[in-house]
Amino acid sequence: MKKGSKEIKKGTLLLKSPEVSKTPFDRSVYLICEHSENASIGLRLDVPFIENLPLGMEELDPILVRRHGGATQKKEIFLLHTDNSANGLELSHQLFLGGEPDIQKEIALIVGYTLWGPGKLIDEFLQGEWYLGQMDTKYLFQTSPEHLWQRAVKDLGGRFSYVSHFPKELNSN
Repeated sequence: MKKGSKEIKKGTLLLKSPEVSKTPFDRSVYLICEHSENASIGLRLDVPFIENLPLGMEELDPILVRRHGGATQKKEIFLLHTDNSANGLELSHQLFLGGEPDIQKEIALIVGYTLWGPGKLIDEFLQGEWYLGQMDTKYLFQTSPEHLWQRAVKDLGGRFSYVSHFPKELNSN
């Protein structure tokens, strides 16, 4: 689905628009891993994961970048990394999903994912609920979750530089 020159596809960054009604997903940031007419799958990147890992996953304890990917399959674990030799799925430039990454590379552990049913994400996008950006590894490995939305929106440029400075409560101005 396109709107202007943007398209929702693998590697797209979804940035929740502050210009729509208040929801629990305000200022959320998702990385699209799969998008088709049947469903869309994304990983939320702006919510830290601070809980204990599921049993049997102790070897993943040293991974410092941890996020709650979404409410679907809360025990499912995904690894995002920069190891292009790990046989992972390339989501965007130098960011891969799965495989067997070298622990010396940048690795992020994502617990759970988000699933949109047929047409749901496209409907939300057409209603103006999402801005579209392109994933960059700096968002995951160099930006704190609480500053991720603002940085990614500002990087869109143009009017978005202004929008990135909107206060969380628009009526507080």
